[in-house]
Amino acid sequence: MTDWLSQSVWVLSGFCIGAILISGIAVAIVQAMRRQWQHTQEKITATNEELQRLLGQAKDQIHYLEKESPDLRATNSPHHRVFGRKKKCFIENKKSHNETEFKQLAHDIMSQARSAAGKRK
Repeated sequence: MTDWLSQSVWVLSGFCIGAILISGIAVAIVQAMRRQWQHTQEKITATNEELQRLLGQAKDQIHYLEKESPDLRATNSPHHRVFGRKKKCFIENKKSHNETEFKQLAHDIMSQARSAAGKRK
């Protein structure tokens, strides 16, 4: 019976030692995962803070541009009107020039056609 009891004690001891080792390994794995999670959380927090800072800068720029926009429109309005008048004048002059050039080309072609017809007779 002592042999059986001795073997049972050894088996139970081995089981307990195995359970303790597995528990220690599990605790080490959980701690490593927790450290990795905390590191990831720190990265996310830092990224979030940077994005918040950039968003604040973008909002400030938008606010500044919104304030400046009416002033720029007022400043550019006379220039825009002048540009429109000059553009209209340019187009009218170009149209007139093209009409004159077209008439001259048509006249030249008709003259050449008459000359050619006169030479054939």
